[in-house]
Amino acid sequence: MDFNFTEEQRQFRDSLDRYLREAYDFDTRRGIIGSAEGWSRAHWQQLAELGALAIALPEDHGGFGGNAFDTLLVMEALGRAMVVEPYIATVVLGAGVAFGGWSLTPLLTHFWSLFVVANVIALVVTAWLFFVGRARLRRAGEPNDAVWRDVWFGPELNPTLFGVDLKMFMY
Repeated sequence: MDFNFTEEQRQFRDSLDRYLREAYDFDTRRGIIGSAEGWSRAHWQQLAELGALAIALPEDHGGFGGNAFDTLLVMEALGRAMVVEPYIATVVLGAGVAFGGWSLTPLLTHFWSLFVVANVIALVVTAWLFFVGRARLRRAGEPNDAVWRDVWFGPELNPTLFGVDLKMFMY
């Protein structure tokens, strides 16, 4: 199997990289994240015009009939530019379910118990962080009137356990 990109794939990658480099800098990304929608319709439209949204869709549904390597090119470029538009959720997963015959049944059948256990662990750790944070605030002399605020936002801004940042386990 040949893992080298074709000339068309290299040209597509270069044009996508050029667009993202010129139009999607870090300040633009920060502005998009701070917007009400959290993503940009204008950039999404431009990605569609470049062909990034249709590259892996079947030709009989208006796509280009690409393969996994074509999707890899797009995902690599979007990742390098830290694009926040919902490419994986809409194009990759959505097209897989709509056109590829993918089904979520195996996930629900075989991994349901894992989902439940992971959420129970997250709930337990979240409760533990809440009570540890409240105890620290009480020891520091903070007023105890912000309990509901702390339930929502959490009293512990940077919880660590043995030097490991625990916030990554809560999201």
